[in-house]
Amino acid sequence: MSVQYEELMDQIEELCCTFNAFAIAIDGMALAGKTDLAAHLSRKFGAPIIHMSDFLLPVDKRQEGWEDIPGSEVDFERFDEEIVQKWLKQRPIVYDIMDPVTGEITDRIALPDGQIYIVEGTYCLHPAILDFYDLRLFCRVSSKEQARRAEAEKKPLTQEELARQDGYFTTYMTELLADFVVDEDFCIPAPVEVEEEEEEETE
Repeated sequence: MSVQYEELMDQIEELCCTFNAFAIAIDGMALAGKTDLAAHLSRKFGAPIIHMSDFLLPVDKRQEGWEDIPGSEVDFERFDEEIVQKWLKQRPIVYDIMDPVTGEITDRIALPDGQIYIVEGTYCLHPAILDFYDLRLFCRVSSKEQARRAEAEKKPLTQEELARQDGYFTTYMTELLADFVVDEDFCIPAPVEVEEEEEEETE
């Protein structure tokens, strides 16, 4: 079911009144707005963001033929150990970021305590970790708009990357498993300070 901005905010506010802590997943297509939506929700609700790209397996540790196995480039076992299990045991969440090429640890992230945690990125609704979330969102964009954004943002998308993601969405019916679908017409309001500056310039 497609969702509009106010409806989504109402749903999150309801969860805030229901749970002491909960997690939101934002999965979806490349350049469909996952990162922008996560950043907006993070600012609005003071929620830390966990990026699925931080859990990519080093290339030399991926199983043979990983390119043809949906989601196999992601270390779901490490995600479970460092995020899910710590969450369930109410322990501080600290996790490493590894270079997917060298396998070396490049950074360590310590998440602040919060009522809401946001997990953003393709594969975050993979069955291995699906039950972790209380709200599941899928961001969708047409191929035409996706190509336009790729050109505008200078982020070329390879056919191999798109094929792997499509294979994941099809295999695990990701969109159908989501509570809400965020379409390309979903409108995030401009920050208040930006609106005020525009009004001053008009005057």
